[in-house]
Amino acid sequence: MADQFEVPKPLVELFEQIEENIALTQLGSSKWYMITLAALVGSNDPDLCADLYTHLLTKPEFSTPEQRQELVRRLREGLFKTISVVVDLLLYKVCVEEQKQDPTVTTRNAIRPDAVPGDL
Repeated sequence: MADQFEVPKPLVELFEQIEENIALTQLGSSKWYMITLAALVGSNDPDLCADLYTHLLTKPEFSTPEQRQELVRRLREGLFKTISVVVDLLLYKVCVEEQKQDPTVTTRNAIRPDAVPGDL
């Protein structure tokens, strides 16, 4: 039986590939998981953040309680900052859609409870 906290092999490979590729940039090797976290939060499957955390716990640089505590602090801060950006973008999207909405389209606000069908 597989461990319930086991990260699927394709995700492990993806995380390792991201780590290797980002290590080659000017960002350095320690920023890869924050970039990955931001991408996952804004993705269609933000639950993968849990798999990222589980994967990070297997790394030697997060083996002590102090290192894990620092990791959790950084991830929490990253989640907080990223989620606020996602919410801001969603609110902006709603505003833009409301401005672009075709005035001939009937909305729920235009429907009266006592209206007869075809009487809108």
